[in-house]
Amino acid sequence: MNMAVGPDKKILIRYILNSCTPEERVFVEEWRDSDPDIQKELDMLKLLYISNSNPVKLSGKFSPLLNRKFFLFVIISILIIILAYVICLKY
Repeated sequence: MNMAVGPDKKILIRYILNSCTPEERVFVEEWRDSDPDIQKELDMLKLLYISNSNPVKLSGKFSPLLNRKFFLFVIISILIIILAYVICLKY
């Protein structure tokens, strides 16, 4: 993802969280539509952002065992996405 020609990270995070302005939404969606790989990058950014922000928010609601299972699930999910991305690059 070439951040120099696309929106900055703050706008992308607002876009992922559905809290950007209508103008920002149009900008991100036009940028996303300019290259099919950008949607993959947005999906990965969303997964990384959610996985980094949720454990802190959820830590008081679930047992430590569930937190470990959630963390393991997130790590495995990220690895699967990276593997799928690498395989797609080969074809």
